[in-house]
Amino acid sequence: MRKIIIVFIVLFSVLPAAAQVNWQEEGERLTFSVGMGFIKIGKAEFLFKPEEEKYQITARAWTNKGASALFVMRDRISVSGVHASEGFLTNTYDLQLNENDYRADKKVTYLREKNSAQYQNIRSSEKPVDYTIQPNTRDVLSALYYLRKNRTDAQPGTSSVLPVFDLERQYETEVRVEKREKLRTIFGRVQTLKVRLYMKEIGGDDVKDDWTFWVTDDGKFTPVKIKVSLPIGSFGAHLIKIGSATSQSYAPEGFGEHGEVVVPARSRYHANPLED
Repeated sequence: MRKIIIVFIVLFSVLPAAAQVNWQEEGERLTFSVGMGFIKIGKAEFLFKPEEEKYQITARAWTNKGASALFVMRDRISVSGVHASEGFLTNTYDLQLNENDYRADKKVTYLREKNSAQYQNIRSSEKPVDYTIQPNTRDVLSALYYLRKNRTDAQPGTSSVLPVFDLERQYETEVRVEKREKLRTIFGRVQTLKVRLYMKEIGGDDVKDDWTFWVTDDGKFTPVKIKVSLPIGSFGAHLIKIGSATSQSYAPEGFGEHGEVVVPARSRYHANPLED
């Protein structure tokens, strides 16, 4: 389910046209409705906070009351980094998974002066493991925000390749702009760029191309739709709310940006599990 956080998407909801924000200065909170097919299962939120020469990214995903009759999820990724050198360079990446009775806490610390990344499974008794990484290696979220800021010339047929370290694996990650498409969004009917993400593990042959997302073709590249393919089926999300970093969050009680996560017990099944 971690992919739902990294690539957020779902059913389209018709809402009044919304105004975009200056995300690089004001920060940004993006809220997505997440679903599988025509079934709504929850929401995801991506929060970007600029702090002078630093930044924070917090991604959270949670199931709604209907889906919680079968599956309860409270997953969170927290990223901190700096804008030295090329910008959006990761310092720490923290992953917390809370899915029914399953729990995971994992951390990556990026030591750029040593071209090294240290991976730690916090719930394990094993010692942290150091990996050699390429210069300017990022986590996947920081890599996407970096491209969003710097690829002002994005056109169909163009692509960018960045090194990414994802927990215990290193990837050459290609972000490829495939074509333009007009979509109905919370901003109205707008021109978008359809983008595919290809991740090839360094030293391996397999390429993961499970992620497709659509961003506004206006220089801000706001993500409005995302689709991720998994063995159990396709998940999707549509942007339903945008605001500055200080805008209101829809995250449930007990699921903050930091600190302990309160995971509710699975709710009783009811006649209409699609209600939120």
